[in-house]
Amino acid sequence: MIKISELPIPTDNLYKFIAISGLIILLLSIVLPLYWSNDLQSKAIELGTEIAVLQMKNDLLGEDVRKVEKQLSTTENSNGVIGKETKQLHEKSKNDLRSIQFSTIEIKGKINLQEYYLKMLKKISIYAFLGIVIGLILSIYGFKFWYIKLQQPLDLQLYSIINKNDR
Repeated sequence: MIKISELPIPTDNLYKFIAISGLIILLLSIVLPLYWSNDLQSKAIELGTEIAVLQMKNDLLGEDVRKVEKQLSTTENSNGVIGKETKQLHEKSKNDLRSIQFSTIEIKGKINLQEYYLKMLKKISIYAFLGIVIGLILSIYGFKFWYIKLQQPLDLQLYSIINKNDR
């Protein structure tokens, strides 16, 4: 009766599995991070453009508010009476100030999102490097042991059979 401990473990498929798994990990570690990093970089560029536009609008609104405040101060000083136009200018400056506050909040949010994308790019590159290293190690290990432990003995056996038949 054969004991279980005497049976050889079928490692040929194990080594092939390790090697192919390593290749798949290697390929995915190269392709997926490129796709993800391109996507994140394009989003970061779009956010950078939006931030620049919002900052420009913010600056222009700030200039408008300063002009309105200057007009208000000159109107009040010269007349001493606040007219209808002055009240409208005052309301316009209040609305512009609110718009500036909202734009500032929106800019801060977009800057935070852009920083998050840049952090994710760094993480992706780290994970890609680890995946490449692990994939290479698994592939080399799997193919090496498959060739040394299985393929070479089979080649020697086949070579000896061929030599026996030739004699």
